[in-house]
Amino acid sequence: MSCPVHKYIKITLGPGFVIQDVTTHNETRNLVIDNLPSGTKKDALVRLLESFGGTVVAVQMSSGGAYEGGKPFFARVQMKSHREAIAVANGLNGMKALRCNGELFVRPELPRAAIRSQVSDSSIRVSWTLPTTSLYLGFDTLEGAQMAVRTADGYDWNGYWVTASIYSGIPVVKEYDVRLSGLPPNVDHELVCKRFGVHRTDIMRDKPSRFLRGFGIPQAKNRLEGFGRIVGFDVSPAPYKDGVVRAWCHFETPDIALAARELDGIEQRCLNDEKIAISRVYSLEYPIRRTVHRHIGDAISNLREVVHRFLPGCLLRIPDHNKRQDTITFEINAEDSKSLLDIRARLADIVQGELVMDGNGPLWDRILSTPFGADRMNSIRSSNREVLIVVRKLQSFIRVIGPPEKRASAIAAIRQLVATFQRQPVHTVTLPASRPGLFMHPSLIRLREKHGTDKLWLDIRNRRLCIRGDEAMYAEVQTAVYTANKEVHSHDHSRTLCPVCFDEPTPSVVLSCGDVYCKECLAGYLAAGAETRHFPLRCFGDDGKCQKPIPLHVAQDVLQDEQWDLLVAAAFNTHVVAKPDEFRFCPTPDCQQVYRPGAKDTVYSCPECLLSICPYCEVEYHEGSTCDDQSYRINGAFDEASVGLQPYDLLALSDAYVLGVYGDF
Repeated sequence: MSCPVHKYIKITLGPGFVIQDVTTHNETRNLVIDNLPSGTKKDALVRLLESFGGTVVAVQMSSGGAYEGGKPFFARVQMKSHREAIAVANGLNGMKALRCNGELFVRPELPRAAIRSQVSDSSIRVSWTLPTTSLYLGFDTLEGAQMAVRTADGYDWNGYWVTASIYSGIPVVKEYDVRLSGLPPNVDHELVCKRFGVHRTDIMRDKPSRFLRGFGIPQAKNRLEGFGRIVGFDVSPAPYKDGVVRAWCHFETPDIALAARELDGIEQRCLNDEKIAISRVYSLEYPIRRTVHRHIGDAISNLREVVHRFLPGCLLRIPDHNKRQDTITFEINAEDSKSLLDIRARLADIVQGELVMDGNGPLWDRILSTPFGADRMNSIRSSNREVLIVVRKLQSFIRVIGPPEKRASAIAAIRQLVATFQRQPVHTVTLPASRPGLFMHPSLIRLREKHGTDKLWLDIRNRRLCIRGDEAMYAEVQTAVYTANKEVHSHDHSRTLCPVCFDEPTPSVVLSCGDVYCKECLAGYLAAGAETRHFPLRCFGDDGKCQKPIPLHVAQDVLQDEQWDLLVAAAFNTHVVAKPDEFRFCPTPDCQQVYRPGAKDTVYSCPECLLSICPYCEVEYHEGSTCDDQSYRINGAFDEASVGLQPYDLLALSDAYVLGVYGDF
């Protein structure tokens, strides 16, 4: 059975919720092999690829292939598995083979869903100087001139940013002159007189310039549309303090953006012969759930203003604000990757909020996974409506999202709640190995109803009851277990009885092995597997002798949708943790995505948190250096420092080196 996990990962489930197959977001079986020499035969290419230990499923030569006048060509190849494709890429890339002129270039070809989450190169930043004019105002007194400077300096004249200063030089208007710069070329002198208190005869104008309609924005956009389809055109808002208009143009493809960059530094007649400046822009999308955005909208608006004011070449925009969608997609634009990552990191800090910590780890208590804990957490939410409190039961952490000044009270309430829970001791009572179903005995059900599921729960893996309470409650549970065990022992252990409650199954669920359960008993046993994470989930009928996995279609029939999702996610996390050689967790704290190791010198963008990852080095992407450089920096520095040292010196050096690289723990 196939089903999605964490939105971007597909898994195949087997009986008992055993994970049979996992397809991650960065997984691909496809390769592109470039610089193949003319005349290369498909059979020869297949033999070369399979020499790395894999199986070639399909080969597609580029159009024309070996018949294009002896020019090198490329081929698309599909291997049997992701691991085989990565082995070929790491082994064959940069190798001289098949009599090629130079080296072969081999790179994995990601699926379309993964490509969409990568950094885009189809945008450019466009800027041009805005034509303005200057006026000289004459005053009889210094006080009048100074008053005019205070009034006019920094004045927003319909989008034109006016600067004013005391002026001495040519032209001379009166005893004290003031120069106003940055005015629109068609400025009305009568309005200048009214706003700054001067007579019409006391104004002189600098050399005239032609007025640019709409700040030149329509003209620039029309000029760029000649290169190809524009999917977005954003302009920094007026006023333009430095007299420069900046716009971000988003084309349909990177090729169009590359062609448009040819206009850089060329005078444009449509802009009154002003030169246009065009630079490359990186863009990245950042989706935010609408429910989260409601709590952080003001903080994001402040970030957009900061980006506009202090990072002239950058932009944070909303390309499509469709209210019908569950998410709002922001787009980050920057001229260099450092600025792009910086803005994304600041946006991520706002979106992810604050993780509630307990010392060095997340604050957590298992009661928070129970209905009782959820009710108590909902009461905290109702008292702190200006923040969003996210409780992740599978990952066992709490995150508070919202303005920092509002988060403090919610976090304090959460700490107090968990402290109240943890003040009570936890006792355990071991169940008989052949009768784990005693947990569903009527006497123990009555105790759970009396004390609550947060104080009495089942540890399936260790087959024991856990009690959070005082000695009196502990003794009460011990008595109930003894009574239930004695009562069950006197019954006929027929396979027609429910192995959980040892009663007539009502309503009954028959498994393929022949054992019969009550529907509610089986649902309770399966749901507990999301907490115990001991897979496969097996039948324990016939006094615990039956060990056949529970069929998935049966589990779907008895579990609610939420219980099913939690159990699938728990099975997936357990599988990933058990196979550290096959899977890697995203380096971003509390990000749920996993990926498979990839080829050297490639970059993978996590679809959840958008972190750029090197899937070969298994760290955040090291832009500007190769994977071999990264390995040499760590291993080479240690080897170089250790030359000529004795064994006892190497031990001390290793300790000192760890502290030097990773800091003092």
